[in-house]
Amino acid sequence: MNSMNLIGKWKVKELPVYPEPGKMIFVAVEDFPKYITDEDLLNDYMQQASFIYEFCEDGTVETMMPIPEEMMEKAKEQGAKIKGNYGVIDTTVWKEEDGKIFYDQR
Repeated sequence: MNSMNLIGKWKVKELPVYPEPGKMIFVAVEDFPKYITDEDLLNDYMQQASFIYEFCEDGTVETMMPIPEEMMEKAKEQGAKIKGNYGVIDTTVWKEEDGKIFYDQR
């Protein structure tokens, strides 16, 4: 079995949504408003969808969140790890076993 090369940056294309109790479906980012009517929850989903995940050769994965230009200097002053227009908000390890990818989601 050929494994997929994960090394690099990945953007969220879809997330699980629960349209009714006990039912989960995966929904494309652009379709969130069709399934999520609560504005606060929709904002949370949209924020999560803006994250980028970078899988690194050293076995780590970094979760990166966009930082608005007007907040970039403050983020740097506070010691945030910056990559382009993104700040690293979490770093954890990942591994591949039997063709499946695993990583800690805190």
